[in-house]
Amino acid sequence: MKPACNVATLTERFFTERLMRQRNVSGNTIASYRDTFRLLFMFAQVLTCP
Repeated sequence: MKPACNVATLTERFFTERLMRQRNVSGNTIASYRDTFRLLFMFAQVLTCP
């Protein structure tokens, strides 16, 4: 059975595959994206689960 993809898995794959390998961005850029997505997900959770 194929495991289901969730948002966290897809986001992690985006960071590792696209940014690190294909775009060769710095660690600081990846950390910035990570922190931004973390804030976005927390904000979305607050909006959907009052």
